[in-house]
Amino acid sequence: MEAFTKEGGRFRVGTVTMSGLASKYNDFLVPALKVKVSGFDVIGDSDYGVESVEVTLSQTAASAAVIKLTNVYDLEKRSFVGDVTSDFILGELVDIEMGYGSSLTSMFYGYVDEITYELSENPSVRVTAVDVRRMMMGSKKSNISHKVTSYSEAFEEIAKKYSVAYKSKDVDATEKLEGDCIIQNSNDYEFITEELCRKGNRDFFMHAGKLYFKKIDAELFS
Repeated sequence: MEAFTKEGGRFRVGTVTMSGLASKYNDFLVPALKVKVSGFDVIGDSDYGVESVEVTLSQTAASAAVIKLTNVYDLEKRSFVGDVTSDFILGELVDIEMGYGSSLTSMFYGYVDEITYELSENPSVRVTAVDVRRMMMGSKKSNISHKVTSYSEAFEEIAKKYSVAYKSKDVDATEKLEGDCIIQNSNDYEFITEELCRKGNRDFFMHAGKLYFKKIDAELFS
């Protein structure tokens, strides 16, 4: 099978076999999970429990992770346990790894965008994290002039503002512009996808904390 392969030869990634995956992930015998909040693995080291983790990956929108926590309420004190309220704070960075046995793969990297506290027969806390693209979508720009010499340089300029919310980036340089500036009249996400990608023949997405601004026919993760 091939991962991240699209019609027309876009994003050729290489061949992945079930035997290769079975060898890497210990025959899929023992599912494993890590949820790191600001670098600290909260699973197993806290009083509360992680009931479920749901990760939704997207190329065209912000990816998201939903973490459901249990054993979060102290009946005697009539309050949520301190670990929950201190570990999960709006804006805190979250790194999620999934796999089998000791072989884990980073699946999601983003920041806490929403926390829902539910008081019921079984109190719980629901934490929603999103990747940096949501932040880009929330920016508002009008008539901004970027003094750059290429579309890739403009991308680098935009990405620099969000460097705390991603781990690294992979950028394919574009050709030099005839002029010396690009005008922006949209949020940063739309400016990247509709202006820089379209005119620079690039595609933009994020995976496991890494930003990609790549040629349409680029081979990734090989």
